[in-house]
Amino acid sequence: MVTLAEPPIPEDRSKALPPLMPIMEVIRLRVRLGQPGILFAEQKFDPEDLETLAADPVLTQLSDYEFSQYSMEPTALAFLKDMFEAFKPTTVIELGSGISTAILSRHMREIHEGDIEPRYVTVDQSADFALLTQGMLERVGTSDMVQMIVAETHPVETEGRKTSWYNVNAEKFAQALGGRKADLVIVDGPTAGGAHGVVGSRFAALPLLKDYLAHEALFFMDDAFRDPELEIAAAWAGLDYAHVFGHKSVGKGVLVGCYLDEAAG
Repeated sequence: MVTLAEPPIPEDRSKALPPLMPIMEVIRLRVRLGQPGILFAEQKFDPEDLETLAADPVLTQLSDYEFSQYSMEPTALAFLKDMFEAFKPTTVIELGSGISTAILSRHMREIHEGDIEPRYVTVDQSADFALLTQGMLERVGTSDMVQMIVAETHPVETEGRKTSWYNVNAEKFAQALGGRKADLVIVDGPTAGGAHGVVGSRFAALPLLKDYLAHEALFFMDDAFRDPELEIAAAWAGLDYAHVFGHKSVGKGVLVGCYLDEAAG
């Protein structure tokens, strides 16, 4: 049985969020069903899911784009667009890159048009994939606001866990952020599967990004119904500097939480 910490719930965040599935309910369901990976969809999403992004200007421009098994799914992207609309982040960190970077950076710019200049930082372990993303950003007109970092992963230890994380130094990261702290984080990397993936590597996101996050910065983790990500969610909920709100049942599952800066409390 997992025992979760109970840090104070940021009311301004919780009131603006949609209904979510509490993490322990999701974990109990997974345990009850028994079969490994049973909550994680392996088949491709229903084509009707694309209707959630029917009016998105990026997909109109990138009409030749085809979603792959590695892409963030349309319903998850539509949910994140709604969250951008609700919370209006000014500085975003995305771990992993792709169609999500193009859609969300464009939406972020539209939200802040005539206001402030938003900043969007991505970290990708694949130079080839980052190049594809860069091409999409140039086509949709947000390459100037997105700072892309390409960094292979390497072994690290954090919060008593040995795992893997991007090999990028603090100075380079701070420079990409332009002296700001992020108020929203999207965790869709490092790669957890395949020949170069490390299962459970996304755990390091919160401990190793703490210095770059604003108090009550929201975080969203994709693939959150996958077994290793369920375990990460439970581990994050046990950290005294994080609050996990729960899961949104879109795409392959999106976990929602926020960082709590003790110094700000």
